[in-house]
Amino acid sequence: MTLLLFKVSTLRGIVRLFPSTTHHDRHITEKQFYKIMHKTGDLLGIDYLGTHTMRKTGAYRVYVQTNYNIGLVLQLLNHSSKQ
Repeated sequence: MTLLLFKVSTLRGIVRLFPSTTHHDRHITEKQFYKIMHKTGDLLGIDYLGTHTMRKTGAYRVYVQTNYNIGLVLQLLNHSSKQ
């Protein structure tokens, strides 16, 4: 995999964290992102690294950095209840 996938690019004011290398006006697909995460996990010897791992890690970091604001985390994850 190339590190170019992780470079932030702009096109008409739109920021793409993972731009497509073939269609510069698009971002990579979810399937491509999954493949990148899976390959990264293999290289690091981690067998559970995937797209959902990133979601959970991001949520945890927001939770800790906002002094345990579970309401904000739920909102960011599109959950409707604290239960």
